Order: sequence, then structure tokens, then C-alpha cells
Amino acid sequence: MAIQRVQRTDGDTALIVSARGGDYETVKLLLDNEADPNVQEWDNEHGTTALMAAINNKHHHVVELLLTKGADPNIMDNEGDIALIVSARGGDYETVKVLLDNGADPNIGQKFDCFNSPLIEATAKGYYQVVELLLTKGADPNFISEYTGTPLTVAAKKDIIL
Repeated sequence: MAIQRVQRTDGDTALIVSARGGDYETVKLLLDNEADPNVQEWDNEHGTTALMAAINNKHHHVVELLLTKGADPNIMDNEGDIALIVSARGGDYETVKVLLDNGADPNIGQKFDCFNSPLIEATAKGYYQVVELLLTKGADPNFISEYTGTPLTVAAKKDIIL
């Protein structure tokens, strides 16, 4: 089926549009017909994937479906966003857990030399449950961001008690 290769002028595919809208049944239909779960928008600056579109719109059921059908949780979009960092920044415990359970790297910020890590993002916002989950899953508490320092530095600057 060639539908996964058809993109609108803005670079969106049917899969990305359906994931963004939370249309579980259409996402499932497309994936069952060999749509690429990791296709990225190509004609704009974002480079969004279906997974990121679902995460940004808090469609948890679509996030889980995409992950079970092979979506890579460690892809960086063209703006430098990664699924786990975005979810941690938003304090979305449920999505952070699902991502980690499906292969998301808790130290992904280091791999891509990002400004921050998921742990720093969650710490900066005071999302304690997300911080605890990330640490339990192996997030490096000693990762040093050249912009913010370590997670402990971030917590101290914001008077956050971990």
C-alpha cells in the first residue's frame, strides 16, 4: 500500500495527521497496512513523527499503539525534540513510563548532545514522580548540561527538594 508515502504539501502523512488527531482506528489501519511508524515530515522545519504528534496532543492510546507497532522512541525531530524529553518536560508520567518500557533511552540527551536530559527537564519543573521513575530506569543524575548544570544544580537553583 503506497499511502504511507503520500505526504501533503506541509510534509504530513496520513499517519501523522491521524496520530495528531488521536484517531486510533485510522492509525491502526495505516500501521496494519505497512505505514512506516517512523516517517518524519519532510517539507517543513519540524520533522515531526507520528509518535511526537500523538505525544504533543496527549493521545496516550495512540502513543502505545505506535510503540507496539515499531515506532522508535529515540528519534530526534528537526527542532531537537525527543519523545522522552518532551514527555518529561510536560510531567506526563504515563507517557514517560510507556516510552521507557518500550525502549526509550533515559539518557537520550547525552546521546544527541542535547541541551538537557529528561531528568533535568522533569527536575526543573518539579515533577517528582517523573524524576523518581527516570532515576529508577537508569537516568544519569550526574549528566552535566552546559546550560543548566546537573539535575541537582537545577533543583538547588529552583529551591526544589528531591
